[in-house]
Amino acid sequence: MNLFHSNNRSVIIRKTEVMNLLESAGFSRSNPYYVVQQGKKASLTLTKDSERLDLLKEIGGTRVYEERRKESLKIMQETENRRKQIIEVVQYIKERLKELDEEKEELSKYQQLDKQRRSLEYTIFEKELLETRQKLEEVDSLDVETGLMFLGSLSRYPLL
Repeated sequence: MNLFHSNNRSVIIRKTEVMNLLESAGFSRSNPYYVVQQGKKASLTLTKDSERLDLLKEIGGTRVYEERRKESLKIMQETENRRKQIIEVVQYIKERLKELDEEKEELSKYQQLDKQRRSLEYTIFEKELLETRQKLEEVDSLDVETGLMFLGSLSRYPLL
């Protein structure tokens, strides 16, 4: 911050703000004197139109505006490029979200079917276990009956 005096008042203002104010009034940093040297008037009449236009732009301070315009256009182009990149990223994210939603639905279906499969397997195993226990009981009861019959047949024979 710098201290500037205007109309007998002290004002604290940035140097860039003062420079911008002077440039807007037509005073350029690139040509601070606006004095036409002797002999330049004659050469001005003899120069090409494009050179004369360049000199008038420099004297009038419009070159500063053209430079700022070029800078602004460059910034706008960079901003447009960034906007396009952002749009591409957003589009990619949308596509990826769609893919993930599809995968989520597929996973949900898989989990549901897997749950049904495990339930059916459990039911089958339970049924097989029950059948096996019944057969085992039948075999055990047959063994007991056969064992009793065998013992009964042994009782007919005298012991030595």
